[in-house]
Amino acid sequence: MARLLTFGNGHFHVGLDVHGLVSDVYYPYVGLETHVPPGGLNHKIGIHVDGRLTWLDDPGWDVRAHYHAKTMVGETVLRNIELGLRVELTDAVDCKKDVFVRSIHVINERNQPRRVTLYAHQVFMISDAASSDSAQYRPDMPSIMHYKGRRVFMASLFQDEHFFDDYSIGHYDAATGAGTYRDAEDGTLEKNTVENGQVDSIFGLVIDIGAYDSVRASYVLVAAQQVSDAETVFQSVLSQGLTHYLTRTATYWRDWLGRSWPINLLPPHDAQMFETSLITIAAHIDERGAVMASLDSSLRNHPQDDAYNFCWPRDAFYVLWPLVRLGYHDELLRFADFASKSIHEDGFLYHKYRADGSLGSTWLPYVHPDGSVHPPIQTDETAGVLFLLGQYYRQTNDQAFVVNYYAPLVEPMANFLAGYVDGEGLPRPSYGPWEHHFLTHTYTTALTYAALVEAAELADAYGRTADAERWRRAASAMQRASRCFYNSDEAYFYKGFSRAENGEKMFDTTLDVSSLYGVFMFGLFDIDDESVSGGLETVRRRLGKDGLFSRFEGDDYFSTPDSPNLWPVASLWMAQIALERDEVELARQSIDAVRQLALISGVLPEQVRRDQTPVSLAPLVWSHAELVSTLIDLTQVKKAAV
Repeated sequence: MARLLTFGNGHFHVGLDVHGLVSDVYYPYVGLETHVPPGGLNHKIGIHVDGRLTWLDDPGWDVRAHYHAKTMVGETVLRNIELGLRVELTDAVDCKKDVFVRSIHVINERNQPRRVTLYAHQVFMISDAASSDSAQYRPDMPSIMHYKGRRVFMASLFQDEHFFDDYSIGHYDAATGAGTYRDAEDGTLEKNTVENGQVDSIFGLVIDIGAYDSVRASYVLVAAQQVSDAETVFQSVLSQGLTHYLTRTATYWRDWLGRSWPINLLPPHDAQMFETSLITIAAHIDERGAVMASLDSSLRNHPQDDAYNFCWPRDAFYVLWPLVRLGYHDELLRFADFASKSIHEDGFLYHKYRADGSLGSTWLPYVHPDGSVHPPIQTDETAGVLFLLGQYYRQTNDQAFVVNYYAPLVEPMANFLAGYVDGEGLPRPSYGPWEHHFLTHTYTTALTYAALVEAAELADAYGRTADAERWRRAASAMQRASRCFYNSDEAYFYKGFSRAENGEKMFDTTLDVSSLYGVFMFGLFDIDDESVSGGLETVRRRLGKDGLFSRFEGDDYFSTPDSPNLWPVASLWMAQIALERDEVELARQSIDAVRQLALISGVLPEQVRRDQTPVSLAPLVWSHAELVSTLIDLTQVKKAAV
């Protein structure tokens, strides 16, 4: 189940599911420690009216969602025609304090006054562990407090100075989905004041609504590491009111988005997706530098699953690249600090990391299919980060940046990439951009070549002439040897090659969009080279469908090999190539096709089936980053044509 809207401030992140219900809570790192149980449990909202209790995730509710213009303040509108009710949820994570604020606007669409009991339910599995949690009713500052160790969550529901009328605390069962929320089915809660273990809680607020009238209630969820800190923030919210927090958060994000120059150059439908993409990206970046791939935890079926809440250096590169192009530099600098603390002493970055910089889980082995023993890495991830550092310097000419990061990042990564080569100067085998197939990949070769070119430029800026010459020689040798990647008989680029025992290359003939994109975008082959034109036409013919593209032939991830899914990332890569070739109409076709894949809130999935049904998770931040990159390219093509 996707996340329609996501909110974050660099250390507290909240994600809403397709019903507008809180389903992801990350704290105190964005992406580390999800505090909501897996298996589809969420923080429910219920309405008891006319003798009937309905939850917002029951059938019968029509749902719409969007961000307020140029902000990370969300609006979810749910309407139930049978009940004659509309519920409008206005949500934000405050830009400064670790608090999720929610204005609940209940609208009576009938010509009669009605009494409604509004229920709000919380369910936590604090610090990813389903044991030893506690929950307490706090009448001294009307709230219910869930806590374990240095994780405290304090929640409350109120209307002006009228706090919730009823409450209860109990236990949930993640396997069955049962929980204390069921205590509301008879309209009366048990007022149990404390429980420990696998605990959840619920409170109810009675509100009277006139005919064709409406009432607003307020919901607050505070996160802290100490009880006293949670109390302080909670009291601050009560004294200043939700409007203060919603307003200042909206102002903060308007200022942040106001620095993005392309918005005013785009047509409204593109501009809206551009804004949503930037906001989605921002919500997934931890203030200590980690860039999370996705915080949709719905792929987790049990606590041991990992989902996508990791920082892949690959994803971070592609997410930060358009931000650098737009002039957002703080995010890149914080990531550079993150990478400096995470890099291996031999100069490479591992497969993925947790938000605190520790090593993430992996399925890549040390012992590889050819029997060799090498680090479990994608060489392209190290290359991508090094390339990004060079792109930043090209744009900013930031000499202090070179001084600060040459020794901890540039030098070790470039030395690793220049030395991690075979006798022909091509990269040794590693895992590719899609994290399988142990090969010398065409894509990896192209990105490694470009990274070494950027490293040489940085070495020149730092006054290290010998380094620059050595890395340029390695890049030149790599480019000379790369002609082997093109299959001239069938006009496409191989996925890569492995070697037989006698050293002969055994080419993987799979058609892969990353091979074409790599040689094109990173300059391994000249843009006017006949092989690029030939490879482009082959990819369009064999991987494309109405402007959308598969990653590679035979892709069976959430699909079948004979009908591989379509990916926004692959489709937008092809749009970028088209724009570079001034094929604006073809690019426009892919951009529009990807835009049509967005959920009702503008969130893009990782992939869709051939019938364009979303599959896997949403949002995938990489999808949004490629949309931003493509729209930047589109504005530049249009400006050049004027």
